[in-house]
Amino acid sequence: MAYLFRVYSDQSNGFNDRFEFKPASAIFGPAPGMTLKAQLIIALSGKLIAPHNPYIFWTISLHLALQLAHKRQAAGETNIRIAFLDVKVSRTPAGGLLQFESVASFAARLGLPLKKDRDGTPRGLAEFVTMDSVVMKGDSRTASFDALISNGLYKLYPSIEHAAGMRSGSGFNLELRLLQQLYYDPGRKWSLSRTKIALAAKIASAFVAKDASTCKVANQFLGFFLSLQNRDMDDQKALRAWLKTNTKPEVIDLTEASGTEIIDITHDSKFDISNPEMDTFRSTSAILKGRTILDSVLGMCTTVPEREIRAEVELWHRQRGENYAAHRASRPLRGQRGFRRGARVFPDHARHPREFPVRKPRTEVYKQRRERRY
Repeated sequence: MAYLFRVYSDQSNGFNDRFEFKPASAIFGPAPGMTLKAQLIIALSGKLIAPHNPYIFWTISLHLALQLAHKRQAAGETNIRIAFLDVKVSRTPAGGLLQFESVASFAARLGLPLKKDRDGTPRGLAEFVTMDSVVMKGDSRTASFDALISNGLYKLYPSIEHAAGMRSGSGFNLELRLLQQLYYDPGRKWSLSRTKIALAAKIASAFVAKDASTCKVANQFLGFFLSLQNRDMDDQKALRAWLKTNTKPEVIDLTEASGTEIIDITHDSKFDISNPEMDTFRSTSAILKGRTILDSVLGMCTTVPEREIRAEVELWHRQRGENYAAHRASRPLRGQRGFRRGARVFPDHARHPREFPVRKPRTEVYKQRRERRY
């Protein structure tokens, strides 16, 4: 499945239209005397002023895209949008194939080591980079971040709103990891009701295609928004029951492809990333495959009970507190062995009882000093 997301705003580098993107170097020319490695360092730093930046960044993770949108929002950027690229049919302006490489692989090739997560996995595996100009085609769509919120993103996933608290740096990665840990815990069940499916469809409708005649809710977008949490067999049964009354079989016009060479790269190994989000999406999209969602679903009830929203918010804060305490306990403060805020943790050899000398009263101390003086 070759789909990628890009988060951009009015302050982003290069040329950013709803369905076309060009790196800054395509407009202002290459940077004189700068290597690709040096330019990648500048690009990864997030600096907005980089007039010769040759890169355009994408991600395969909708979770990451939403967090990046929050980060841009916190920085005061305007008109934040999320683009969805159908890689298999999108092209360069000259009609050539687009070339993508994972940021982790590209950085390693340039001799730039990236930070690793606690499990040793290098960061940047879910992010991709290209130096091509991109013309979006096929099922590609774009959405306003404000539209996603107004359509009910925070009602369906309240924790995503609270995960926006950490804006950048290591905190950004910690919050993203906590969010994924909460939503993809195999021991936690997230019930999927008809109301929540309809709400996910409403959120997905914020992604608008270039062709206004296409259906308002594309099934792959419904699949992505249903895959932001772990789904079990009961959830899949609920989804199948919902599809019976709210979709119709997909009709494919074979005449559109006549005389056109279609190059299928949907199984390109570099996009076959295995993580809880993508694994959930693959299983969910298999159920949605071959179905066209009726526009009438946008008129369905999408009210999530407030008690469910409050319960998830409480769960988020509780788990965040537990994770923060565990994080602090595993990293002693510099210069204070074993010290933690609110508690002292001593190594095993120091846990035995110790005898401390009894302090003398201050009057006794002053008396001894006077005697020594005279």
